[in-house]
Amino acid sequence: FRRIAPLVRESGLEQTLHGILKRLLDRLIGQRLKLVWVHGDFTLDNILVDESGDQVVGILDWDYSQPLALPFLDLLYLLWREAVRRTGSSMGEVFSQALLPGRLDSAARSHCTEYMRALSLSGSLYVPLAILCWAHHIACHLEYPEMYRYPDLLSEEVVPALTAATAALDAV
Repeated sequence: FRRIAPLVRESGLEQTLHGILKRLLDRLIGQRLKLVWVHGDFTLDNILVDESGDQVVGILDWDYSQPLALPFLDLLYLLWREAVRRTGSSMGEVFSQALLPGRLDSAARSHCTEYMRALSLSGSLYVPLAILCWAHHIACHLEYPEMYRYPDLLSEEVVPALTAATAALDAV
């Protein structure tokens, strides 16, 4: 959130960001989260499959990997990037839809449920972790501007996501 604050400050949404951060802390304090190894750029482009397409045989591009990171980063990024590819929507729009109850398609919902069960995570952590994954995504845009050239980052990614995060935190 520190990396996002200067961008948000320029738009007058700093109070919204601070409100979301406070509510996230309230939800996460006392929770035990298993930190996991993350790829950092987990997309279908970085997954090698065999000729039949049924078996993963390798994962490419580990430049942004981290040994201890929040759970869900790779899974949600993969699901969100594929939704962007399928729909032509911005990542901010896809994220906003993914936070609203019942908006995940059944396959994505099944993957998220299975992942949370495997890590013994409460279902109530989906929204806070999804918001933190979004914040990580935006922070990467800001940290690596040479890789992520995105002129409308604030209007297309940040503003819709802040609105959706506020609504999602109100709903849970």
